[in-house]
Amino acid sequence: MSGDQKRDAGATLVEYALGAALILVVGIGAFNFLSSEATQQANTQAECISSRPPPPGCVRTPVPAPVGPTTTGVAPTTTLTPPSTDPPASTTTTAPPPTSTVVGGPAVSQIIVGDPLGRWEISAPITVTDPGGQPVAGAVVEGRIELGRQPFVVGCTTDAAGTCNITFGPIPAGETSLRLTVVSVQSDPPAALPLPVYPVIPKP
Repeated sequence: MSGDQKRDAGATLVEYALGAALILVVGIGAFNFLSSEATQQANTQAECISSRPPPPGCVRTPVPAPVGPTTTGVAPTTTLTPPSTDPPASTTTTAPPPTSTVVGGPAVSQIIVGDPLGRWEISAPITVTDPGGQPVAGAVVEGRIELGRQPFVVGCTTDAAGTCNITFGPIPAGETSLRLTVVSVQSDPPAALPLPVYPVIPKP
C-alpha cells in the first residue's frame, strides 16, 4: 500500500470515529432531555393529584359537545293514556216535524137518476187528521182522474169534521171504469205520504 492510500484510509477512519462520537453525544443529550421532561410531567401529575384544590395549570379545558342530534341508544318510551271515565256525550235526537194523515174512504159510483143517456158519476171521501187524531179543517185536496186517454183535475176542501168528497161526472155510459189518485194535500200540519189512490172505480 502506498503512502497516499494509507493517509486516505486513516482520514476515513477518523471521519467515521468523529461521526459516531457526534451521534453518541446527540443521542445522550436527547435521552437526558426526554428523561428530564418525563420526570417533570410525573412530578406535575403527582402535584395535581395531591393538591386540593389543584393548581391552575392542572385544570383542563372542557371539550365542547358535538352539535346536532345524537343517538343515545335508549329506546323511546311510550306514554299510555288511560281510558276516559267520563260518560259518553249524550246525542240529541231531533224529533220529526208533525204531519197530517190523509185517508181515503170507499168510493161510490152511481147512475145519474133520470139521465136519458145512462151516464154515471163517482164520489170518493177524503179524511185529514193531525198527529193527535183530530180533524184538520180547510185542507185543500187535489186529485187526478184518469178516464180513457184524457186526465181530469178534481179536488175538494175539508170541513170542520176534516172530511170532503171528490166528485166527478157525468161520465159517458160507454166508460166502464176510471182511476182516481190524490196528488197533493195542502194542510197544517203538512200531509204525510203516501196519499190515497183509487186504482179502479167501476161503473155501477
